[in-house]
Amino acid sequence: MTLSMFLDGYTLLLMTINDSTYTWQQMYKELLDDHAPIRAVKVKTTSLPWVDRNIRKEMNKRFKLFKLLKKCKGSSDTSHFWAEYKAQRNKVTKLMKQAEAEFWKDSFENATDSKSFWKVVNAATGRGIPKETHIKMIKYNSGNEITDDVEKANFINGFFSSIGKDLAITQPLVENYDDLHHIYRITPTIEDMVIDFDIVERDLRNVKAKKAHGPDGVTAHSLSVVSTSAASSLNVLFNLCCQQNSPDSWKIARVKPLFKKGSQSEKVSGDLHKVARWKAVGICCHLHGLIMHYLTNRKQYTELNGTKSSTLNEDYGVPHGSLVGPRLFTIYVNDLPESINAGKVFMYADDTTIYCSGTNVEDVVSKLNSIMDQISLLSVKNKLTIHPSKLEAMIIRKSPFIGPLCPVCYGSGFVNFVTSTTCLGVTIDNKLSWSAHIEKVNKNFSNKVDDVPDYGIDWNGPLPDCQWGGNSVLLDDTVPVEVPDIELPSIANNDLHACLEQNDPLAESHCLGLDIYLNLVLHLQALGNV
Repeated sequence: MTLSMFLDGYTLLLMTINDSTYTWQQMYKELLDDHAPIRAVKVKTTSLPWVDRNIRKEMNKRFKLFKLLKKCKGSSDTSHFWAEYKAQRNKVTKLMKQAEAEFWKDSFENATDSKSFWKVVNAATGRGIPKETHIKMIKYNSGNEITDDVEKANFINGFFSSIGKDLAITQPLVENYDDLHHIYRITPTIEDMVIDFDIVERDLRNVKAKKAHGPDGVTAHSLSVVSTSAASSLNVLFNLCCQQNSPDSWKIARVKPLFKKGSQSEKVSGDLHKVARWKAVGICCHLHGLIMHYLTNRKQYTELNGTKSSTLNEDYGVPHGSLVGPRLFTIYVNDLPESINAGKVFMYADDTTIYCSGTNVEDVVSKLNSIMDQISLLSVKNKLTIHPSKLEAMIIRKSPFIGPLCPVCYGSGFVNFVTSTTCLGVTIDNKLSWSAHIEKVNKNFSNKVDDVPDYGIDWNGPLPDCQWGGNSVLLDDTVPVEVPDIELPSIANNDLHACLEQNDPLAESHCLGLDIYLNLVLHLQALGNV
């Protein structure tokens, strides 16, 4: 009996989605244990790429001399064998250093673009190598320390599961939601879904084998191997989910704590019961109920140092790491551009930049306060929490402003005024110059290149041509790096986009950052301020 026939026979006979899912998972795991059991093997580490055949011969000779030295330890020949072993050891060390230097020198010379150049830099400095994260101790606000792995896992799990609730408590209460009108558009409506077998088979065949699996233990690698055989049964299971609801076992999340720069309490809390927000984008009827069921009664546990915490309910927010999370976030912030009438809005994922212009500084500050009021109203409508420490305001003008600035307020707090800020990887200052961005690139470049060991590489030579077609700037007075040409009005925006997309892995976000910069320059130029 084939895998497809075996699984289909059980899936089609059962009525409830939970029973069907449980049976499929158990049968699938039993078949894998019988035909593709998991076993522990010792994986040989990858040999160094610069170790060739001649070096291995010298290393074997060194090892033989070492064994002879141990064998004749204490005899009259010890000094003789020690001298031979020492000479051979030094010879191998010298050959290794020379081979390593030649390898990295050739690698840098063969780097033909910026992507391959930084790939070599990361390899030479050891960046990008996955390291096992082991959390030794947790110290929380009261000063107490947690050292037991189970207690640490439970503490972190409780922290993650309570973030949404804590943020929701801080939201202002709105007595009459009828006064908060949403922006509606003519939108195609989706009521029900039918999943096609060919799509399931294609997605299983193309699934990334290194993707993390859920608590059910069904790995992406095994699904990609048996994609043809398992597609039929999974297609039945997925369509059964569309007809009924999501199985409870798919609503349990496994959380792994990872260090992140800055505050780790930056979460979004949304009121998922506001049906009007979903109907405005065409989600209604059974599909709406299906998504609601997927988002309610969710549970999560934290895995830390190989230890699992107890399971807790997750009543607020969206599932982290799921495909539905970013789409729900988009639905809730979709009205932001239309809700701001005092400025122009640029959005990329969860980064939002708004700029406005005025005849004087007081006029601009007044418009900024109006924008903050509109954002505050939007966050109240959709129960979104805006992180106050990430709100920044910058006044851009030709001559420096002398005198105190009127405050820009958001809620009960104040927005911090800055002289430069980073927008999607592009540093913009209050004079619209490239000085701050070049200084940042200079510092980052120098820090990364300084970590590369001295392999005799001539850093004064030309780096790979990024083909950005702009001005050449010397970083640290030694390394020429190409930066985009911003002289107005001769800049070719489309050509710049094409070049960035070809050479920069973060081209999409950087292009939008450059778009914001160029729009600021053009807007101020039209006003006669540049």
